[in-house]
Amino acid sequence: MKLRILATLSTAMLLCALGCGQQDYEARLTKTIARLRYQQRLDQFLNPPAEGAFKEMNIYLRSPKPMQLSPNFGLTEEPGRYDLTSTFLAIPKTEAGEPDAGQALRLHVLARLKKAKKARKKGEPPAPEPAVARGDFLTDVRTLLAADTGGGEGVNQTPKADKKRSNDFKRIVFNAGNGNSILAYFYKQGDYDVALVWEVPPALSKSSLTGRDLCLESFSAGRKAAANFAGPIDDDAAPGDLGAPGGAGGGPAAAF
Repeated sequence: MKLRILATLSTAMLLCALGCGQQDYEARLTKTIARLRYQQRLDQFLNPPAEGAFKEMNIYLRSPKPMQLSPNFGLTEEPGRYDLTSTFLAIPKTEAGEPDAGQALRLHVLARLKKAKKARKKGEPPAPEPAVARGDFLTDVRTLLAADTGGGEGVNQTPKADKKRSNDFKRIVFNAGNGNSILAYFYKQGDYDVALVWEVPPALSKSSLTGRDLCLESFSAGRKAAANFAGPIDDDAAPGDLGAPGGAGGGPAAAF
């Protein structure tokens, strides 16, 4: 009798273990498929990560297609104020096939990386003062945007929390003097301060939305960025709307 009871218990435990193992396998498989589909969606709508100064500073940014890195920063350059300044843009064409710069979608990137101060050796002269005094990062970017966009009091609104996948941003949105929407996302993580400032013409507000959101979702800085440069992002499950039109397996990414 005892042997029969032990055998029954052993069989039950084995079946339970197999069932739990199967559930665990299916959960991991589902998560892997979701991650791969999300990665496919990123590749469909976004360019490869920017390199150069971005990679050197461990700032991982994939701009939306068909945006390209501009040779010139699109805002007023202030040497010494930031450690990285860059502008990505996509310039649509008119019906006649001519570039229409007035309808360009722009993404301005401004970043600072706090560096540890090196101990001064005996007899070594003090380090020279920076050419431009750095104030609070948010305040400095606001001042720049107010001067360059003609946004008026909209620049000084209280930033709102905005989460994009696993990224926490502070966001301000206002209208520039030329009618474009300015969407400034501020990211602070460890020693990094980064502002991602979108200039969006009204005609591109909807068509550029998916690319802008995916760009913000996939953004990272520091150790996470270093890991992302080494391989595809793998920190979260993909969003639940993977089967939506325009996602993986959907139509091509919109051309602005």
